[in-house]
Amino acid sequence: MNGMMMLETGESYPCKCEHMEDLEVNGELIFYTGMTGYEDALFDPQYKGKYLIFSNPLIGIRGIANSLKDVPPTVAGVIVYQIWNKSFPMDTFLPLKEYLSKWRIPLFIEVDTRSLIQSICQSNGTTFKFIVEEKVK
Repeated sequence: MNGMMMLETGESYPCKCEHMEDLEVNGELIFYTGMTGYEDALFDPQYKGKYLIFSNPLIGIRGIANSLKDVPPTVAGVIVYQIWNKSFPMDTFLPLKEYLSKWRIPLFIEVDTRSLIQSICQSNGTTFKFIVEEKVK
């Protein structure tokens, strides 16, 4: 579903969202700038209940190890520019998108994550609201 991510500062970012049960969500934004280790970020207890922005433009190439597929993530949602959408040749990894769907974690795609992170840093604003496109009009 298409929608708009709106910061408390008034800035807005169009995006797509998957695995969302409500037509509107809000929460606290945090970001991760690492090039690797997205699995660790998803399970980090300090991110519990927050919406995690990944600055790296493509996330999920490695997937989630099968040893972790039954462990729920601590984050409330994931925000990316692009997510790896291909399947894996072996059964040792679960695609990240499939993992997030399993746990009903909202996935926000096609977000200008670098601009969003800059905005958060400049304004010290960390909360947002996502509204489905039909409700924005």
